[in-house]
Amino acid sequence: MENVNILNNSKISFRKLSMVLFLACSMILTSCGEDPDDNGPAEPQPVNLLSLTANNQDLSNGDENIARELEIVMVFSNSLDTDAFNSALSFSSADGDVATDVSFTESNTTVTISNSEPLDYLTEYNITVASGVLGAEGGELGTAIDISFTTVDATLFSGGEGTEADPYRIEDVADLELINSYLDAHFIQIADIDLTGAGGETGWVPLGSVEFPFTGSYNGDGFTISNVEITNLVADGVNEVGLFGVVDGGDLSNMNVAATNTGITGTQGTGILIGQLRTGTVTRCHTSGFVSGDTRTGGLIGDMESGTVHQSSSSATVSPERSRAGGLIGIMSDADRENPSATISIVTESFATGNVTSGSARVGALVGSVNIDGTVENSYATGSVTAPNRASAIIGRLDGVLRNTYGTGNVTVTDEDTSSDYPGYVVGQLEETATLEGVYYDSNINLTYNGGSPITEAGTAVEIANLNCGDANATLAGFDFTSVWTCTDGSWPTLAWENE
Repeated sequence: MENVNILNNSKISFRKLSMVLFLACSMILTSCGEDPDDNGPAEPQPVNLLSLTANNQDLSNGDENIARELEIVMVFSNSLDTDAFNSALSFSSADGDVATDVSFTESNTTVTISNSEPLDYLTEYNITVASGVLGAEGGELGTAIDISFTTVDATLFSGGEGTEADPYRIEDVADLELINSYLDAHFIQIADIDLTGAGGETGWVPLGSVEFPFTGSYNGDGFTISNVEITNLVADGVNEVGLFGVVDGGDLSNMNVAATNTGITGTQGTGILIGQLRTGTVTRCHTSGFVSGDTRTGGLIGDMESGTVHQSSSSATVSPERSRAGGLIGIMSDADRENPSATISIVTESFATGNVTSGSARVGALVGSVNIDGTVENSYATGSVTAPNRASAIIGRLDGVLRNTYGTGNVTVTDEDTSSDYPGYVVGQLEETATLEGVYYDSNINLTYNGGSPITEAGTAVEIANLNCGDANATLAGFDFTSVWTCTDGSWPTLAWENE
């Protein structure tokens, strides 16, 4: 009996012990395992396309005139599985797949796709990225990327793609007229162009307007555009006219433009090359012929709000009806007094040789009016000036900076009201804020006026016959005869680039 009782007690203890161990293990597993409130591993974040560009421009479905050599950049929200992305990517046309180079940067969030060979002209291409798991952590691209675009038409111009590296070729009138449909593109001229009769009754239609300015680049490459005629836009009240109407951020270079025959007639803002330069650069551009307007008229540019003119010239005859007229530029820096830095304009190493005749004031053989933010330096004018008042052989009105510049043309002031006469050798109206440094005029200039108070204190008279190049700075202090000016004994200097 005792043996039985001991056995029975052992069985009971074993059962109790087993249950205790089970409960203890359960507690240990619960305390050491996952948080009962934890829902499991975090869900992978979806993959989203943040931006899509082609050659640094936004690329949208249906875009046209896309360059044949592309760098397409896709930026995603998450790191990509590069193998999965390459499998999902397709770049093709109706003729088949396009050979591409694909690279990943920025922790595999940015994809750059470039074509190995130039694409075909005027061809529709399609880029797709299939939806699915593309993220490195399992994230999914929920909506497929599907973009179609069409490449440039080889027949749009006489070649080129309109890029900085491969500009459109301009060979004839049709090419030139077409620029108004591609105002932000890049162009290079490859032949002389005669615009006689272009534009019909109203004459030439300027490239760029107030609403849609030219913002690209044009390299004339030394060729000539001749017989630019604008005669009937005045009746329509069109302002800012020239070969280019309005340029805003554009660059013009190496151009020769002639407004012969009837020339160019405008209203406010008239120039043979540009009616209004809001901002941009003009380099090695030259004009000739005839230009007239109401106000803000110049042989090269009518209204120069800001920008730079460098190594450029005009031999045009300028004959506006009213004020602010110059052989090269009508007005510079039409200043915003609250934001003067927005209207900084600079003319360097440039000249004008044409005569200027105006029916009103602020007339100069080089520039009609230079406002407070304008600078003219290392330049010259040789044309004569005739105006009622405020006229001179260089600048009509100066409120900015005039430096290392000379004028040699005669000045005639015709106003009968002698109290308003302001003739001058180098400046017709001199403001208190103006700065003059190294400014000269020919001692033989004829300054003709009916009365008033001519401005004679500005500038220094020079008997140029006495110029000795061995000591040129003794006569023309401030002039750089090493790199800017070329000296000839007994003659007014020319700019070094003119002899290149």
